Amino acid sequence: MQRRPSLWWPTPARPQRFFSDADLSASLAYNHPLRRAGLLAALSRLVLLVLAARLAGLIDQAMADDPATSETMLDSFSASAIPALTGGVLTALALRLPSNVADAWFEYRHEPRVLGTVPSPVRWFLGVVTATTLLFAAISTVGSWALFQLVGSREQWPLILSSAIVGSVIAVTALERSVRHWVKVRTGRICESGLDPARADFEHLATLFGLDGISFLCERGRASETLDAALPAEHSPVSMLDGATAYTTGIGPNRRVVVSQKLMSEPPATRNFVVAHEIAHVSARHVLVQTLIGTTSAIAFVWICAALAADGRPWAWFGMEPLSPCSLPILALIVTTYSALVAPATSWLARSHERQADLGAFGAVGLQDLDVIRTLYLAPDIDLEPPWWVRLYSNHPTPAERLEFLRRLGVGRSWA
Repeated sequence: MQRRPSLWWPTPARPQRFFSDADLSASLAYNHPLRRAGLLAALSRLVLLVLAARLAGLIDQAMADDPATSETMLDSFSASAIPALTGGVLTALALRLPSNVADAWFEYRHEPRVLGTVPSPVRWFLGVVTATTLLFAAISTVGSWALFQLVGSREQWPLILSSAIVGSVIAVTALERSVRHWVKVRTGRICESGLDPARADFEHLATLFGLDGISFLCERGRASETLDAALPAEHSPVSMLDGATAYTTGIGPNRRVVVSQKLMSEPPATRNFVVAHEIAHVSARHVLVQTLIGTTSAIAFVWICAALAADGRPWAWFGMEPLSPCSLPILALIVTTYSALVAPATSWLARSHERQADLGAFGAVGLQDLDVIRTLYLAPDIDLEPPWWVRLYSNHPTPAERLEFLRRLGVGRSWA
């Protein structure tokens, strides 16, 4: 008798058991360069942050040691705003430059070569890159200056910041419905139309889990939003990568399931199982759990920063005073290190949530054939054989692990 698969640990499976050599080759051709580009961008970001922190330290020392500079400082605002601007700009460049280069390679080299797609106009791409970098620099500058003012004027700043994080989460949760309505009206990306006649089926699925009051919304494909009207949708790279997916968001009265436009074109058995999977997330309150974990992690990071600031060594390495207004690159380094250490644990929990949702969907609607789910993984952007370091940080089981999990629940297969 086959043992029931675990919800907490992966179910080992070889991708060759579920996918043909052609499927695996197509996935490898698309995703292998992306893995290398992503790893290179991450390492470049780390190196640039170290260089930015060192440069910020030199600038901070020069401003502190130069009498002429000190005399030009009119008040405490300018004395902290100029270093904050320096740290904000350096951090924005360190974080955004590798991503911008990777995006340009993806848009103008990788996608056209692998999929034969037509890239976006260069002027539009450069405009988006410039706008996002400047916006990030502005937000970073204001945030670092505000943090310095808080740290410099109050001894209990970790407690104040922790309370602010909790208050922000509560405020965002309370205002989520209003924000969603505004975004829906302004962009039309997510709307209530497009679900008929499947809406009745989705509402029935919710009753199977003992739930009511869930909103079901449809998300339009990204190809319908192309800015170049002369570009045929079938040649748009985003149109080829719009997945047949759904996701869950919201807490309490704001909970909802958003279904992609492409999923609505799938057979009823496919879309019903995918939507039942998302409703199982709602039933198990996974969004709430993930929100609490994220809030706890953010508060823990604040207190770790307080401990490091009290020690002072991370700032001394770069020639700065602890939590000076110029030290945003150092905080970004700490965030990167902290995320790299914490993310595997939170990703492991997220993968267990995915298995729990699959188990709930299987119990609610059943599944006769694995091909109902397997075909969803045949899109070119899905990595069918991710390496260990991708799996370590992924929030979802690999396609083969998920299919093997369902097979051990008793689902059959109809393909050769």
